[in-house]
Amino acid sequence: MIEATTASKETKYTLHELVDIDQLDRLMGLFNQATGLAIAVIDNEGTILVAKGWQRICTDFHRQNPQTNDRCVESDLYINRCIGQGKYVEYRCKNGLVDMAAPIIIAGSHLATIYYGQFFIEGEEPPRTFFETQAKTFGFDLDRYLEALDLVPVISREKAHWIMDYYVALVHFIAETGLARYRQIEAEKALRESEARFRIFADFTWDWESWMGSDGSYVYVTPSVERITGYRAEEFIRERKLLINIVHPEDRSAFAEHLQKEILERKEGNIEFRIITRDGEERWISHYCQPVYDQGGAWLGVRASNRDVSKHKHVERELRKSETRYRAIVEDQTELICRFTLDGVLTYVNGAYCRYFGIEQEELVGNSFQPMIPEEERDHVIATFRSLSPQKPLITVEHRVITPGGDIRWQSWTNRLILDQNGNPYELQAVGRDITDRKLAEAALKEHSEKTRLFAYSVSHDLKSPAIAIHGLTKLLRDKYGKVLDEKGVEYCDKVLQASEHLVSLVQKINMYISAKEVPLHLENCRLKEVVRFVRDNFEIQFNLRNIRFVEPPDLPAIHADRTALLRIISNIVDNALKYGGSKLSTITLSNCEDEEFHIIAVEDDGVGMSGSDSNDLFEIFTRRKTSTGIEGTGLGLAIIKELAEKHGGTAWMEVNPKGGVTVSFSIAKNLS
Repeated sequence: MIEATTASKETKYTLHELVDIDQLDRLMGLFNQATGLAIAVIDNEGTILVAKGWQRICTDFHRQNPQTNDRCVESDLYINRCIGQGKYVEYRCKNGLVDMAAPIIIAGSHLATIYYGQFFIEGEEPPRTFFETQAKTFGFDLDRYLEALDLVPVISREKAHWIMDYYVALVHFIAETGLARYRQIEAEKALRESEARFRIFADFTWDWESWMGSDGSYVYVTPSVERITGYRAEEFIRERKLLINIVHPEDRSAFAEHLQKEILERKEGNIEFRIITRDGEERWISHYCQPVYDQGGAWLGVRASNRDVSKHKHVERELRKSETRYRAIVEDQTELICRFTLDGVLTYVNGAYCRYFGIEQEELVGNSFQPMIPEEERDHVIATFRSLSPQKPLITVEHRVITPGGDIRWQSWTNRLILDQNGNPYELQAVGRDITDRKLAEAALKEHSEKTRLFAYSVSHDLKSPAIAIHGLTKLLRDKYGKVLDEKGVEYCDKVLQASEHLVSLVQKINMYISAKEVPLHLENCRLKEVVRFVRDNFEIQFNLRNIRFVEPPDLPAIHADRTALLRIISNIVDNALKYGGSKLSTITLSNCEDEEFHIIAVEDDGVGMSGSDSNDLFEIFTRRKTSTGIEGTGLGLAIIKELAEKHGGTAWMEVNPKGGVTVSFSIAKNLS
């Protein structure tokens, strides 16, 4: 098998692309004229590339008859099948002639086969009678057939092998020639692809890239230079001083010095400078450079990468301005301002912070603030910091601090989580103020409230017993001696009874109000429908006597609340409606709704109503309507409603209905625990 040995990868080229077929055809023609032997080169597609001196016995007879042509095809198939088993193949076809063939293999691919043949080996040729019989069998013209037979060359086996050795050498020559062409084509293709990749990379780079030769002139400049400077790449290559000329006058000296170092010292480096574009615009350039060497180590100049950083510089300027403004604002604040890392190390403190603690900024920054907090409160403060997240970045906490003098002070701090550009927490900023005076005032107020509460309990207890005694004695006087008393005396007894009953009711309401403020809630899942039914049953006699309808929704939810408090709230609202609704009152309607945070319950009546201004302060203690003269009441009912609603995380309010009557509403928080 004949092949070029330096390549193993199969080629995708044809022999026609790798070898000069015209020259090969001329060479084969000369060989045929010298030897009289037939020769052919046929590619793998069956295309005859060269054909010289084929014998008439084959062309005019064997290839014309279908049966003898099948024998020719059989010969071709045998040669193709066996072509790789040796350096060449010899085969005598069934038509009696000898053929020899060798493969032409280039870069590992069998591209074609070279044939010579249609001859007889001397001493081994078939007898003449073989061909006479063959002519009769296949209907050939005997005389013409035998005449063609006599033209078939007869050579010795030795000569046949010499000829084939010549062809083998020729095939080697063809293969080497083809391989050289193959390598040339592949190299040219690789060069084109490399050039294309370079052009795509260089011509479409966003930054301004350049290669400056050893003499200081440009070898190559990317087209992107025009986007940045307004000047074309060709202008930089043509005018060596163009770059220096467009550098800002204030930066020209520094850049020229850097450029000289690039050329003389052949070291990598970087510099930032300004240029003036063709349109007169000032731009900032970030310049990086490094020396370029060939494979042999020879210095070829400098490669530079220039990036337009004007926007970045603008942002930096604005950031510095913003930082300056921020510092000025922060330093002028009377509040204490600081920043610290997630593990509590201070990174910044303002002047007020330093003055408050009497410590210099240099001593505070870089140290933890925790020693300033009493040890028993540190865990609580740290826990508040850890509770912050990108979704909940803000929290306010109050705690005590220890001053350098050993004093204990109270501070209130609003802490905000600071996120980086990726949304990850990296620092906290805190704004604080001293609240010691407020805490002292709150403590004093709490102490005063406690004394007031105890006084109220004492007064209500001391008033209740005499009031009950007055009521009992007066009733006894009227019952036993009413006949003795005149009409005026009986009237006085009735007024004393009414006054004592009002006094007892007032004492009870005061106790109820104090209880609403101080008794802790007992939270449970209350069926609102059952609570409303209890209220309706409690007022049923009054509803019937006054012919008043009580309306409620068919479906009421369960609410997590204090059952007794719910009963008090709704009962007080209904009781107020009955007291102040007047003769016009015909319907009391209870409704409910909810949002994400609250259950909201409303009680609406269609009574005489009131002016809008009267509703503003009615939830304060001992406050009554201006129109309630002559109606018994303590002014504590709505105050109790509001107090109980606020203990449930909600509030209470009143609205005047345009068509008469009022609506009293209260809310209950859903997240009570």
